[in-house]
Amino acid sequence: MKRTLIVMVLFCAGVAVAGEKKIARTAVPQPVLAALAKHFPSAQQLGFAREEEHGKVTFEAELQDGARRLDVDVTPEGKLAAVEETIEWGAVPEAVRKGVAASKYAKFTVTKAEKVQKLDDEKITSTAYELVVRAKHQQVEIVLDEAGKIVKEEPK
Repeated sequence: MKRTLIVMVLFCAGVAVAGEKKIARTAVPQPVLAALAKHFPSAQQLGFAREEEHGKVTFEAELQDGARRLDVDVTPEGKLAAVEETIEWGAVPEAVRKGVAASKYAKFTVTKAEKVQKLDDEKITSTAYELVVRAKHQQVEIVLDEAGKIVKEEPK
């Protein structure tokens, strides 16, 4: 029983990161590094990953910009695709907090909150909020749009 559980956990962990591979800074294309330096000149670069999803490659940079913790997705050509910023639950907009309060997750505890902005040609095309919520032995990642509507739910 324990062996089966361990195998299942390891398999699920492998599937979760199958499209993402940690890489050294030296393996990051120069246009990606140039875009990071342009848009986040004072940020400390903590790590990099190469992701492939639906046949598209992006590079993810983990950054610390003062008190801000960011994950930035950049195309190989150096265009920003998304910026995820870890934020406090209190910084989440009221509409999103009300959306959670009105959902089946109302009694869950928010353990992590991120503001996610998708970009196209350096313009923000959408903003969403990813929350990790927990209750007893259940943990779920939920994504809400700016109006507070849950658009995605994924058990963790």
